[in-house]
Amino acid sequence: MKARYAIALALMLIVPTVSLVQEAIAQDEIPLTMGQFSISVQGTVAACFNPVTSAQEPCSAAGALVVRVSILRIGIETIDGRGNFCVTATDVESALDARPPIVTPNLHVAGKVLNYGAASGTGDNSFTTYAGGTCNGATFDSTGAIESASGNDHFVVTDNGNRFDGMATRITTPAGSVGGFSYSFTGLRQKTPGFSLRASKTPIAPDTAQARQQRR
Repeated sequence: MKARYAIALALMLIVPTVSLVQEAIAQDEIPLTMGQFSISVQGTVAACFNPVTSAQEPCSAAGALVVRVSILRIGIETIDGRGNFCVTATDVESALDARPPIVTPNLHVAGKVLNYGAASGTGDNSFTTYAGGTCNGATFDSTGAIESASGNDHFVVTDNGNRFDGMATRITTPAGSVGGFSYSFTGLRQKTPGFSLRASKTPIAPDTAQARQQRR
């Protein structure tokens, strides 16, 4: 049972991520950026399994076994000028009982920013979590990867785009095997790539005062 729940949980856990994709124009607005960030995650998730087969099953199923698991995660996220991001992460997951924690080193998360408001520095992104695959910068190579989860995060940007903090707002799995969840994440800039955001042909339009005036 330990191996089954650990493998399943590792597949469905997600790394919340945020993409910072365009410089703010007005001085009183929060700048957006791109580059490489370190990611740390802490939280708890309720994972549901069939008590006989140990397979994932909907948490609404009668008799489903609910396992409360604590999550710690460290990873690297790369963000490009089009709002795409890719994360490579290692998880440590524990059911907080006598069993030792399970270390999962091969999680990848690919996603994209959906919206961002430069006046408040807040936004939302979508993500998909995979077992296997490879991050090539902000692009995900799905060769050999298995999709395990998807969802959304909400985030806030601070320190002139060098830091972001957020939380998961939605998590789904193909089996519907996620119940309650609560976790937060932080990203800190490691480095900025040596190319300009303005070189991107399809950046996400910033919600800035000047941009709004230009759209009128």
